[in-house]
Amino acid sequence: MKMSFEKYGVTLKRLTVDKIELVRNWRNDPKISQYMEFRDYITPEMQKKWFAKVDNENNYYFIIDYKGSEIGLTNVKDINYTEKTGEGGIFIYDDAFLKLGGAKNDNMV
Repeated sequence: MKMSFEKYGVTLKRLTVDKIELVRNWRNDPKISQYMEFRDYITPEMQKKWFAKVDNENNYYFIIDYKGSEIGLTNVKDINYTEKTGEGGIFIYDDAFLKLGGAKNDNMV
């Protein structure tokens, strides 16, 4: 399902299979993986399995695009529509966009 949201020069584009290798490369970079619960190296096969598992109506992953530059990933996952809950996450990969909002960690906003 193609989905995107745009405001203030930022576009959130629903993660698609053609972008999972980009996300895998970001996630394998120590500057990102050090902040993740799962820190092992992610293979292309692992990434494909992960995407097949999360590409559904209970998980929404978005590439963060700022004025044409893909700079990171944000998500809400494990959505429980009855309880109206879900778990959110975000990382900014492109160092040029860090600390714009007063972030305390180098890669976390």
